[in-house]
Amino acid sequence: FTLAFDPITERFNDEAVQDFLADKEVESISDHFFVRGAMPYLTLVVCYRPQGPTPSVPVPEPKGGRQRDESWRDALG
Repeated sequence: FTLAFDPITERFNDEAVQDFLADKEVESISDHFFVRGAMPYLTLVVCYRPQGPTPSVPVPEPKGGRQRDESWRDALG
């Protein structure tokens, strides 16, 4: 995104950025400020991923509560 400075509000209007990122998970944002033709600009580089439910895989409970699986010992013996 490249945002131009608005001299009336004295800020960079980031509404488009906020709208775009509303349904995304932001991992990082880098900003770069520059001036062109006496107009300040702010460029944002956004790393993101889609936000959504993470698939859950049920983990089977061992019989008799939580116990360590030590069946590998029998294979060695």
